Amino acid sequence: MDPKRRLQDLAQRCDELSQRLEAGISRYFEVRKQRIHLMNAQLTSPEEMILRRHQHIDILKTKLEAHWLRILEVKRACWARLGTTLDAVSPLKVLERGYSITRKGEELIKSSDQLQTGDTVKLAFARGTAEAKIEKVLRS
Repeated sequence: MDPKRRLQDLAQRCDELSQRLEAGISRYFEVRKQRIHLMNAQLTSPEEMILRRHQHIDILKTKLEAHWLRILEVKRACWARLGTTLDAVSPLKVLERGYSITRKGEELIKSSDQLQTGDTVKLAFARGTAEAKIEKVLRS
């Protein structure tokens, strides 16, 4: 075979291989580029992530506020019931119904057994106080 011809064939073969290499490299980079675009499309921007987190926080805040309002309402109702009960058994309410509180010194008198003839007692009423002297003790 002619060396010149041989050289031309090898040059042509080299050109073909170079073209195939360039085409392969181009395809490789095109596939990579497409994958990058696909991945970018799937990625969420930091701004979007922050916006979603803020929205989630706002929802949680609203739920928390509603929960606390319900708890406060239950507690208010409970305190109102307790206040009504306390008011009903208040010594002042008892005095308003016509009863009095009797003391001998600092001692609260609950029974006639605590008294003797001649003792001085202090009576507390709904409005005002009085002192009294025991003339006679009746025991039951």
